Amino acid sequence: MSLEDIRKIILEIIQEELDRLQVAKNSKCKCPEDEEDPMDIDLARVEEIRDLATVEGKINGISVSVVLDSASNKDLMPRAIVDELGLKSNTDVSYNIRGVTGANIFSESAEATVFLTPECSIKTNFVIADGHHVPEIILGRSTLKRYNYDLFESKDHASISCNGKNFFIPIVPDKNRQKK
Repeated sequence: MSLEDIRKIILEIIQEELDRLQVAKNSKCKCPEDEEDPMDIDLARVEEIRDLATVEGKINGISVSVVLDSASNKDLMPRAIVDELGLKSNTDVSYNIRGVTGANIFSESAEATVFLTPECSIKTNFVIADGHHVPEIILGRSTLKRYNYDLFESKDHASISCNGKNFFIPIVPDKNRQKK
């Protein structure tokens, strides 16, 4: 059984459960507060593999698009951004990363601090991606977990904890991925 078959089965089970819950809800007394369904689940979004949250950030005072990608194992930064920001690269460690283009070995990294707000900074080590030409950086799962990341269901804001405070960062349209 392929991963796609398993995924379809899981989506069917979820849809059946949602249908069952909706039938149970509709059979109850209709009260004024029940008129709006507080749990709006858009199953079509599960199918959109490029559905990523993007926020604005700054590195060295320069604005950058920051993708909050909880499915990524590493923090990534394109070589063009490393060069633009004048970051020093480190060649001490190699990373083997597999993505849509297959397995690639990356042999450089760069440390940078991303400011999501003036009071919320994330210091991390980015893998430098030579083949990634989209002008954005990616914060991956381990970094997001370290900062207690949460994306609100409305997808209007993300929550990040920095220095013991919670920050609500607005999600912005991803200008790099918008359909033309």
